Amino acid sequence: MALYSSAADPGNWQSFVLREDVKSLPVSEQKKKFLTEQLQFEDFTAQQLYLQSNSLNQLNNQLHQGGNIEGNKVLDVNFNGTFPVNQTISSVVLVDFKLPVQVVGGAPFINVINGQQGGGSAPVVQYDYISQASPTRLQFQHTHPADAGGVAVAILEDDEPLTTSISSTTLSGASSGAQTGVTFTYAQGTGASGGADISCNVIVSGGGTTLDSIQIDGTIPSGLYYPGNTFTATAAAIGAGGTGQVVVTLQNSDLLGDILTLLGTSINENGGEIYNVGDNPGAQLDLAYISGDTLTATLA
Repeated sequence: MALYSSAADPGNWQSFVLREDVKSLPVSEQKKKFLTEQLQFEDFTAQQLYLQSNSLNQLNNQLHQGGNIEGNKVLDVNFNGTFPVNQTISSVVLVDFKLPVQVVGGAPFINVINGQQGGGSAPVVQYDYISQASPTRLQFQHTHPADAGGVAVAILEDDEPLTTSISSTTLSGASSGAQTGVTFTYAQGTGASGGADISCNVIVSGGGTTLDSIQIDGTIPSGLYYPGNTFTATAAAIGAGGTGQVVVTLQNSDLLGDILTLLGTSINENGGEIYNVGDNPGAQLDLAYISGDTLTATLA
């Protein structure tokens, strides 16, 4: 774990690319800088939480009755299962200890960090303690209502290929070749509202009746998008002559989802006690851990 004197949170992608020191950079450099700052911030957060947890546990060990605390520790903290945001689901985090533990009182929880890459509104997602799956394993659970928005899969990337999502075409007589900056007009279709027109680069096939390639041209699409939203480009917009139009209907696979991460998180006992079997509840365990496990939100 690297040591940073400070590390600023780059925020979500939409706001990051508007920063004065970022907006003029090429898209590839923007992505590289965003990922670098995000990793530095997460690493710095993990460092601070780890140090704070150690200090707190040392104090608790001075104040509470001793016990067999040195022989036990957290071995692993991982996500279990998937996170389809268009269904009501219960997502689980598993915490594994070296030796058996007990939990009494309070309402322990883990605040999982949400990177909001998919347009979700919640920067953290709370997983509440629900049960022991085994003497050495604790379960924390988050129940997420369908399409609640806190965690989302609703972002189009600036270089997203959309060719496989062509749903209809009446294009005829167009000249073959590459066309840049083609406007595809947004419509809600069968999905939720929230999107806008997009600009794409296209390649018209030799027969002039369809498009061999449609790819967003590096312009970051504003708004949120959902399966069933449509984009239509007329022959005039394509600029290759001919008549007709091409319609793209967004599919699940076209959209980017939020990424939940356990890096920089910790167990909050929240008035309860997690302690060794056979010890007094006041014999505080060291609950610190480091986990890089992630979970990407999806559409079922």
